[in-house]
Parts: sequence; C-alpha cells; structure tokens
Amino acid sequence: MKARLLAVCMVGLGAVACAPTYDPVCRGAGNQPLDPGELAQPSGLTLAGDVVYVASTAAEAPEGADYDYCGAFITPFDAATGKPAGAPFVPYRTVGDEREYFRFFAGLAWDPSREVLYVAERETGSVLKVDPTSGRVLAQVDTGRAPYALEFMADVETRWDESGETLNRDLLAVGDVGGNGTGGGTWLLELDRFSQDGLRPILVGSEARPSSFDFDPADGRLYVGLYDGNGVAAVDVADLRLVLETEPVGGGVAPVVRGVAAATEPTDQRIFFTAQSAEFGGLWVASSLDGQALSHLVLPANPSDVALTTGYVVALASDRLFFVDRDTLTLVRSVDLNVEAPARLLVDEARGVVYVTGFQPSTLKQVAIP
Repeated sequence: MKARLLAVCMVGLGAVACAPTYDPVCRGAGNQPLDPGELAQPSGLTLAGDVVYVASTAAEAPEGADYDYCGAFITPFDAATGKPAGAPFVPYRTVGDEREYFRFFAGLAWDPSREVLYVAERETGSVLKVDPTSGRVLAQVDTGRAPYALEFMADVETRWDESGETLNRDLLAVGDVGGNGTGGGTWLLELDRFSQDGLRPILVGSEARPSSFDFDPADGRLYVGLYDGNGVAAVDVADLRLVLETEPVGGGVAPVVRGVAAATEPTDQRIFFTAQSAEFGGLWVASSLDGQALSHLVLPANPSDVALTTGYVVALASDRLFFVDRDTLTLVRSVDLNVEAPARLLVDEARGVVYVTGFQPSTLKQVAIP
C-alpha cells in the first residue's frame, strides 16, 4: 500500500501553484522519522470508556524538509493514568492502491454504540467516520467550509417526518465556523444514515458561526455557542426550532468573542459560557429561560474553554485552570498547569479529574476536581 502525499497543482498564466504537501510520518534531516508529538497542535478530545482520544492538527514541517506539513494524528490516552494507551494513528481513505491521509482536524466525538470516532476535518470541509482500531475512514459527509465543533446525542426524540410520527434517533451536531468571509452553519446528522441525505440544517442566526455545543437530554435542547453572535442560542432538537438566544455579551456592544463554550445546568436553569475581549471577557452566566444575562465574573485571564462538574464551573485560561463555585460564582481554586499552551479541557466526573491537552509535545494532563 503506497502512502500518497497530497499535492494539487494548478497551471495558469505560466505559473504552477501547488497545494501544501504532507508527510504523515514527519521526517527530519537525513529522512529520519521524528517524534510526531514534538510537532503536535491539539485540536479536540473525547472520552471513550477507558480511553481519551486526542486529535492533533497538522503542523508546519521542520526547516529543510521536502514537504509543508506533518504531524496530524489521533492519540489514545489511558483515562486512568493520562499516559498514551497506544500508537498515534492518521485517519486515511483508500483510493485504488494508495492511501490518502487527512491532516487538519478539529472536534472529536465518540459513538459508543457503533464504536467509531467522528472527526471534524477542516481541509476537506467534512465529517469523517473513523475506525479507531485501524485509522480507516469508513464514510465521509461534506458539511461546509470548516467544520469545527461536534456533539454526539444518543436516542433523541424527533418529530421531523412529514407523517408527524415521533422517532428516536442517534444524532451528531456539527458546527461549521466558515472562514474568509464565508459564514458557517449548524447541522444535525442522522447517524443511521451517515450521508448527505441524513444532514439537516439548523437556523441559529444569519451568518452565525457555531464554535461549541452542549446537549441537555432533560429538555431536548442543543445549546450552541456562537462565535459571531457573542453568546449562546438554544434549539429544540425535536422539531429543529430556535427557542432561545442570550443577550449579546457587553449589552449589545458586540465585542469580539473567540471560542465561546456553553455548558448548561438544567436544575438551576442557567447557561455558562466564556467570552474573550478586553472589556467583557471572562465567565458569563445567563438564564436558560429567557436568555437574560445574570452575572459576569472577570478572571485573571480570558478563558477559552469551560465545563461543569457537580459543584464547579471549570474554566481554562492561559496556562491555568480555574475552579469557580457554581452557586456563588466565586473563584475557589486556581491551578498552574505547567503545560505549554493548554488547548482544550474535558471533565471526567466518574474519575474525579479534568483532562487538559497541551502543545508540543502532545500531552494529556490530569487535574483532580476539588
């Protein structure tokens, strides 16, 4: 089986322009393989039983290499120890007798019933269905320009059919953030028919770019963090109806918001999300009843990711992890991560830990929940 280095060239007006080439192995001087973890840029993670899968998107090749990018892979880590649980693999598809490798990954989601990974792949603008035991791409669905966020939802009640019949479906929420002046989109993908026919659009605002999801099975709502909307929208998944939008961060000033992350708590009907701006950055709380802002906590650094535990809101900001009391919205604990450029977090309440991914080399750090 030959490995294909993807390169697309166009000839026009006497010039030849080629798309970036890629080496899945990452070779340096003397054609010697490098440790791909040294070039890792973590982009997504998901918990699959006893394994945490961490995706790393492609990095620029070392100086002097005869290719442009390398190092895109998915690494399994032991959820109990945080140590690698197997060799990294690169998702690929087979074309004839060649392998075509994918390289620009974003969100990950695990499907426990089908035992497959779903991977948002930005270069092809598609979602991949991947066999984690081999790395082979089983199916691929085009979703737009730059799919980013994914959320797996099991056995969700829906009323989409023209007959009006209520059916329970396994679904994947897909958030495409667009780019280069192109707006994104929000989609629901029916997993029993993983194809273009199983893709349904959700309207959550004109040109809004969804950057995160949180599904509440208690009320069937999908909460969508909006990169351009400066807040969160809620969709009733059963009938694809928009039911809520939070106030824009800053009371309508609409500051630049990067990496909005929504996490919901149905028992006290609040939505927690982050915003990054000079004036209105920090942790925000809004009502899940009417979207009105309830409170705002300024942290020592602007958080890029947020999640909930039983008693805390956990925020990742700069090189620290902040534990905020969920009831009083006061800072309880700050943890120095000692991880280069921490990227994403994931709460594992059953094990009492928070996982944090780090850059160069690819790492998975565990922090105990207080």
